[in-house]
Amino acid sequence: MHNLGELDSNLDLDKMCRNAVARSRGRVVDINIEYFGNDELLKYITDRAKQIKRLRLSCCYYVSDEALIEALAKLPLLVELDLTLCLFTTEPIEASGRTCPRLKTFKLNWQAFRFDHINPEEEVEFSDEAIAIGKNMPRLRHLQLIGNAMIDIGLKAILDGCPHLESLDLRRCLNICLKGNVWKRCVEQVKYLWLPDDPTKDYGFITGPEDERRSSSSEDCFRRGSGLGFPFDFDEDYDDDNDDGGDDYDNDYNDDDDDNDDGGDCYNSGSIAGWLDTLVDDDFTRLDTFEDDDFTRPDYF
Repeated sequence: MHNLGELDSNLDLDKMCRNAVARSRGRVVDINIEYFGNDELLKYITDRAKQIKRLRLSCCYYVSDEALIEALAKLPLLVELDLTLCLFTTEPIEASGRTCPRLKTFKLNWQAFRFDHINPEEEVEFSDEAIAIGKNMPRLRHLQLIGNAMIDIGLKAILDGCPHLESLDLRRCLNICLKGNVWKRCVEQVKYLWLPDDPTKDYGFITGPEDERRSSSSEDCFRRGSGLGFPFDFDEDYDDDNDDGGDDYDNDYNDDDDDNDDGGDCYNSGSIAGWLDTLVDDDFTRLDTFEDDDFTRPDYF
């Protein structure tokens, strides 16, 4: 369930959020200001809460590039950033890679559009976000790009620049071909891979005009896995003081429920896993007095 952005509701949420941050005395580690975030609120939060590890700004149309870049500079412990359905340029993407060295999970989802023809001079423009990710987020582990307009050169930039990538969600990325060496590299490098035609009913947002016409299953998906969507919010330990970006990043996967899957599937080059949303909408802040497992519960999409 997502905040639908009604005006009165947003005013109440802004006040509630400020009160929660003030009462936390700087100990907030997880905050969600979906739909009601703006420049002033983001500055208020990041001026007072420097320990934030997860920041979600889905549908925050009133947060500017400049405000987000300034906020990210104050969050060196950030592990997860969600910019779903936002209007930012590539500058905040580049800044997050520079100023948030622990960033491991990034969501940059949009509504899907298919272009029948892309001129050669436009190829970089269509893939500029993916190229920025590849150049600036070398320690990234989990990437969700539902509905991104990139073409294969953008995907190649991600594979080149993110060698530790474990999960990649390409659902509704309608302009990539996934042929030849690019497809081969995806299968070899990425453990959990969601393909453009895989169902998105677990996502939670409209992905494009074809949503209602698409089938809930995809004949082109190579192997069916999780029925609960993209594995962005693993039960992981965010205490990364000794993390060198190598293979010591451990997650516990559970593939016992494969027979009961009902959507949100992926091509999986390893074992199959599922994640279930348990986070309540109103619970948009969490404090560092919680155990790691308390605030790293699965997200909604």
